[in-house]
Amino acid sequence: MAFHMNPSSDENEEIIAEINITPLTDIFLVLLIIFMVTAPALIQQGPKVDLPGSTSKGEAVTGLTITLTDQRELFVNEEQVTRENLVEVLKRELPKTSKQEVVLNADKGLILEEIVQVMDLARQGGAQKLAIATRQASTQ
Repeated sequence: MAFHMNPSSDENEEIIAEINITPLTDIFLVLLIIFMVTAPALIQQGPKVDLPGSTSKGEAVTGLTITLTDQRELFVNEEQVTRENLVEVLKRELPKTSKQEVVLNADKGLILEEIVQVMDLARQGGAQKLAIATRQASTQ
């Protein structure tokens, strides 16, 4: 609070109380910066995979995400599943999406046969369109 005393009048001293909102504004700006910095980290949750690189630009596909890690762990979105119940999970989750699309995030160190097996299970689960996620490779 700020107090202001009128120096010209000794007998009638008035106190003018004002609310200073500058500290409140500073706090809001700091909180906004914190949320802006942490938001991308919250979005990128889930298992980490080293995607294969590609120099060509493809069509962006959004849909249900199946992740196959280098440790052969299998995830549908962020939910860990086994190969045995992957078809069941896809039959339950695919109708919730607007299109029957599946994006496969597979580690680049995996054997092609493992990736094809997961793609086959995705088809059995009802996937109409399959895409393999890649990262942008440098063109050197």
